[in-house]
Amino acid sequence: MTSYFDLFLKRRSLTPELIDEYNNPSCDLLRDIDTMAHQLHVLYQQQSKIVVLPDFDTDGIMSAVVGVAGLAELGFNVGLHLPIPSNGYGFGEEDIDCILQMHPDVHTIITCDVGITALSAIDYAQSKGLQVLVTDHHKQLNSDNMYADIVVDPMRLDEQYRHPEICGAFVFWQVLYYYTSVYQSDKCTNLYQLRLFAGIGTISDMMPLRYENRQLVKDSLTISQQLFVHQIPTGQSTFYTNAFRGFYELIQFLKDQKKIQEIDDITSEFYGFTIAPLFNSLKRMNGDMMNAFGLFFDSQSSTLYAENLILLNEKRKELVKKYAKELRDSEQPFAPFLYLSDAPGGILGLLAQGVMMESHLPVVVLNSETLHGSGRSPAWYLFNTRANENGFYVAGHEGAFGSAVHSLDEAKAFYTFLSYDVPQVYREAEEIALSSGQQSLMEDPFDLYISTYDATADDTLSPQKLKEFIEQIEVLAPFGKGWEKPMVRLTFTSDDVTIQLLGKKKNHLKFSFSNGLDILMWNSAEQFGAFQNAKTFSVVGSLSINEFRGNQTVTMMSNVVIDS
Repeated sequence: MTSYFDLFLKRRSLTPELIDEYNNPSCDLLRDIDTMAHQLHVLYQQQSKIVVLPDFDTDGIMSAVVGVAGLAELGFNVGLHLPIPSNGYGFGEEDIDCILQMHPDVHTIITCDVGITALSAIDYAQSKGLQVLVTDHHKQLNSDNMYADIVVDPMRLDEQYRHPEICGAFVFWQVLYYYTSVYQSDKCTNLYQLRLFAGIGTISDMMPLRYENRQLVKDSLTISQQLFVHQIPTGQSTFYTNAFRGFYELIQFLKDQKKIQEIDDITSEFYGFTIAPLFNSLKRMNGDMMNAFGLFFDSQSSTLYAENLILLNEKRKELVKKYAKELRDSEQPFAPFLYLSDAPGGILGLLAQGVMMESHLPVVVLNSETLHGSGRSPAWYLFNTRANENGFYVAGHEGAFGSAVHSLDEAKAFYTFLSYDVPQVYREAEEIALSSGQQSLMEDPFDLYISTYDATADDTLSPQKLKEFIEQIEVLAPFGKGWEKPMVRLTFTSDDVTIQLLGKKKNHLKFSFSNGLDILMWNSAEQFGAFQNAKTFSVVGSLSINEFRGNQTVTMMSNVVIDS
């Protein structure tokens, strides 16, 4: 009898050899990492003041924690510049002036998760007598735009790093760990622990969970789980110790809030859906960055900062819900590719993400007044490349980016371009997908098709086989971009289940099978009547084993219903 796991491997075209390849953590040395390490050693010997200048998203914050905690533990004279989200991505002359004012003895600025495109600001810093070292992971735009003294960036035009899709925090960690291995090898164990924060940056920036990223995230989760059970790394530097203690306090606060309950809840999904939104809410809501950095470096108030982060994120959720409804209810002349909204700039990317997930199309959402905004793109459409080559401004990653136009006429031209280009690219990508045996790009993705009645399904429903499947796929964790958690499509009839409302507000749905399988659908109560009258159902979701009072139940978490 073929197992569900074997069917899953076949559908994903996964072989033992390919799995081994994706799990291989070996990697190259980044170009000029040795040069930067040598320069750091000079700064260490001279005890010259270094100021870390980060970006303000989760990856930028984690990069700064790696940098400040790591440099402090290694005995460097280090300070931190707090980024200002309202200033937008990158940094400018005002940031340099602020650094000079706050740290008059500064000798060197080292950037993290930012800097490769900050040409004028770097030039300005150097005119003030400062040395600028750049650690970044964004694209170098042309061969003339590396004005910094030293640059380490896997996306440099002359870089040959095999797997360049690594986050900014991982780049900075690699720099510091290389330095430590050469000049202070006795501190390697301590520096290794900082992989905790680089792993969070990897998940938050949606880097593919393949190759060295996989081992990084595994290590990060292990350290987080140790914190969960009160094992907190300590070092000689208070900056270093407080960084871990701050994250420990956040975990404990989330535990008290019932956001997590046990050590097994510390997963890549926990990073992606709980931790990353907390820190990203600061940039989206123009919050005080001290709520992030104070958590890690001010041990006296870390609980307060954790609470502030959670409250701000709750406000962000309500704001997104409000503007998403307005977007759906409003006339949109440039739909389905370009949308206008009066929402604050910080949440436009989330609105674009929501529309993209529904339409499976690349989407840009612009502020109605400024005509600046954010976009999201499915993997088959390389938005940055396509848009920039055709004269439209897009900057960031291929799947998540900022964009801007100067007028409604330019917005119309952008829409016209996308209306022509997207279907053309889709046809090409669809042909490639289908010819290689993959699903259509517009289908709801699933890795296993089981049913109580459909003979065309991969197999018939068996809760016992589902349980075995769940246990087997755990060996493939952690899951994330490029290594997604298996999605199961389950088809059944109304005779197979009972349907009930759950929750204090009766806003959740539960499908219960007599053989022990449960399907949970959060915030779907409005569909209760339709489901009661339907004869057949197809749901898509992920599986888990729920244990209560010693009894185990196979549970599917679903938010996708098709063909009902």
